[in-house]
Amino acid sequence: MNKLMYYLWDRAHFEFRWFSALREIDIPIRFVWADSDAVSPVAIPQYFQSFVPGMTLTLVKDAGHFFVLEKPGKWMEVVIKPLISS
Repeated sequence: MNKLMYYLWDRAHFEFRWFSALREIDIPIRFVWADSDAVSPVAIPQYFQSFVPGMTLTLVKDAGHFFVLEKPGKWMEVVIKPLISS
């Protein structure tokens, strides 16, 4: 269990590296986020938009933290279908 919880330390300690990597990435970034996620609220990707150039955000309505399981059809619609179409 302590190894799982070590992620919290990693996140706090290395957050600045992750954010700077997002700032410098040179490919299009698209975040797909659940609008009712209590663990990772919408404020997180909205914050990313303030410093990640060209980032797009797609919100999945009425979905929580495990929206892939909660709404698999919607997940397919917003994640997989655009990949197949391009």
